Amino acid sequence: MVSFAVALFAAVLVFVPGAVGIDGFDGGFAISFVSLFVAIVAVIVGIMYLSWTGKCDRILRGEGILAHWTYTPEYWAKYTEKEYTEEISEKKGFS
Repeated sequence: MVSFAVALFAAVLVFVPGAVGIDGFDGGFAISFVSLFVAIVAVIVGIMYLSWTGKCDRILRGEGILAHWTYTPEYWAKYTEKEYTEEISEKKGFS
Protein backbone atom coordinates (compact mmCIF):
# COMPACT_ATOMS: atom_id res chain seq x y z
CA MET A 1 0.00 0.00 0.00
CA VAL A 2 2.89 2.38 0.72
CA SER A 3 4.19 1.84 -2.78
CA PHE A 4 0.87 2.84 -4.30
CA ALA A 5 0.74 5.95 -2.09
CA VAL A 6 4.23 6.91 -3.30
CA ALA A 7 3.11 6.30 -6.89
CA LEU A 8 0.07 8.52 -6.43
CA PHE A 9 2.15 11.28 -4.83
CA ALA A 10 4.75 11.11 -7.61
CA ALA A 11 2.05 11.10 -10.29
CA VAL A 12 0.58 14.28 -8.84
CA LEU A 13 4.07 15.77 -8.56
CA VAL A 14 4.49 15.40 -12.34
CA PHE A 15 2.04 18.27 -12.85
CA VAL A 16 3.21 20.50 -9.99
CA PRO A 17 5.95 22.39 -11.88
CA GLY A 18 3.46 23.65 -14.45
CA ALA A 19 0.88 24.48 -11.80
CA VAL A 20 3.24 26.58 -9.69
CA GLY A 21 4.88 28.28 -12.65
CA ILE A 22 8.28 26.58 -12.79
CA ASP A 23 9.57 26.82 -16.34
CA GLY A 24 10.45 23.52 -17.98
CA PHE A 25 14.01 24.60 -18.71
CA ASP A 26 14.52 25.86 -15.15
CA GLY A 27 14.07 22.41 -13.68
CA GLY A 28 10.39 21.76 -14.36
CA PHE A 29 11.09 19.05 -16.92
CA ALA A 30 13.56 17.37 -14.56
CA ILE A 31 11.06 17.35 -11.70
CA SER A 32 8.36 15.96 -13.97
CA PHE A 33 10.66 13.30 -15.43
CA VAL A 34 11.94 12.11 -12.05
CA SER A 35 8.40 12.11 -10.65
CA LEU A 36 7.13 10.08 -13.59
CA PHE A 37 10.00 7.60 -13.20
CA VAL A 38 9.33 7.24 -9.45
CA ALA A 39 5.61 6.74 -10.11
CA ILE A 40 6.21 3.99 -12.67
CA VAL A 41 8.74 2.19 -10.46
CA ALA A 42 6.46 2.45 -7.41
CA VAL A 43 3.53 0.92 -9.34
CA ILE A 44 5.71 -1.95 -10.56
CA VAL A 45 7.03 -2.60 -7.04
CA GLY A 46 3.50 -2.48 -5.62
CA ILE A 47 2.26 -5.03 -8.15
CA MET A 48 5.21 -7.29 -7.41
CA TYR A 49 4.59 -7.16 -3.67
CA LEU A 50 0.89 -7.84 -4.13
CA SER A 51 1.68 -11.00 -6.07
CA TRP A 52 4.27 -12.08 -3.49
CA THR A 53 1.86 -11.57 -0.60
CA GLY A 54 -0.79 -13.58 -2.47
CA LYS A 55 1.66 -16.44 -2.89
CA CYS A 56 2.69 -16.22 0.76
CA ASP A 57 -0.96 -16.29 1.90
CA ARG A 58 -1.63 -19.39 -0.19
CA ILE A 59 1.41 -21.12 1.27
CA LEU A 60 0.41 -20.24 4.83
CA ARG A 61 -3.14 -21.48 4.23
CA GLY A 62 -1.70 -24.77 2.97
CA GLU A 63 -2.99 -24.51 -0.59
CA GLY A 64 -0.93 -26.18 -3.31
CA ILE A 65 1.63 -27.72 -0.98
CA LEU A 66 3.27 -30.74 -2.57
CA ALA A 67 4.69 -32.27 0.60
CA HIS A 68 4.58 -31.72 4.34
CA TRP A 69 6.89 -33.55 6.71
CA THR A 70 6.26 -34.08 10.40
CA TYR A 71 8.82 -35.39 12.84
CA THR A 72 8.51 -36.89 16.28
CA PRO A 73 9.70 -34.90 19.30
CA GLU A 74 12.35 -37.55 19.96
CA TYR A 75 13.79 -37.07 16.47
CA TRP A 76 13.91 -33.28 16.93
CA ALA A 77 15.59 -33.63 20.34
CA LYS A 78 18.26 -35.89 18.85
CA TYR A 79 18.72 -33.57 15.87
CA THR A 80 19.01 -30.38 17.95
CA GLU A 81 21.49 -32.02 20.32
CA LYS A 82 23.64 -33.07 17.36
CA GLU A 83 23.45 -29.58 15.82
CA TYR A 84 24.27 -27.94 19.14
CA THR A 85 27.37 -30.03 19.72
CA GLU A 86 28.49 -29.44 16.14
CA GLU A 87 27.99 -25.68 16.45
CA ILE A 88 29.90 -25.53 19.74
CA SER A 89 32.81 -27.49 18.27
CA GLU A 90 32.91 -25.17 15.23
CA LYS A 91 32.97 -22.07 17.42
CA LYS A 92 35.74 -23.43 19.61
CA GLY A 93 37.77 -24.49 16.58
CA PHE A 94 37.73 -28.22 17.23
CA SER A 95 36.97 -30.63 14.45
